[in-house]
Order: sequence, then C-alpha cells, then structure tokens
Amino acid sequence: AAVSQGAAVCQGAAVCQGAAWPARPQRGYRGGSPNDSGKDILEIPLPPWQERPHEPLGTKRARLLYESRKRGMLENCLLLSLFAKENLSHMTEQQLNLY
Repeated sequence: AAVSQGAAVCQGAAVCQGAAWPARPQRGYRGGSPNDSGKDILEIPLPPWQERPHEPLGTKRARLLYESRKRGMLENCLLLSLFAKENLSHMTEQQLNLY
C-alpha cells in the first residue's frame, strides 16, 4: 500500500520522512557467501633457495641489488632497490645472507 507524505510516495515498509524523492530500495549483496572450492587456485612451486657460501661479497652485493630491482611489482622494485642501493654497501656478510 502506498503512503503519501508531502511530495514523497513510499511503498510498503519503506521509510520516508518528508523526502523529495520516493524511497529507494537498498542496494548491495544480501545473500550468504558461497563456499570456496579452491579449485581455481593455481599453485606455482618456488625453486628451492640456494645458499652460495663461496660467493664473493662484491658479487653478492651486485646480485642482491639486481634482485631487489627485479621483483615483479613496480612498487616493490622501487622500495627494495632504493633500500638496497643505500644499505647493501654497509651490510656485513651475515646481514647480506639474511637480506
């Protein structure tokens, strides 16, 4: 049943408080979330980490700087490459291994 209030016309349970326009139904998703089967997930195996115990420090620094710049996402590349450029030359061998 339509209820008239001034210029607004409201349908059913919609609430109008002197609005200039008719009440609009709420938009959005009202249903429950479907269960995720997980079948669409593509798992890419990572290659095992290789320790390079006899790599010279200069080579290690150059490799880490290169790898910091080539991470696959521009934001990560910018952050890591700037950090690496400023800090790799001051890091100890243990710190380089952790980085």
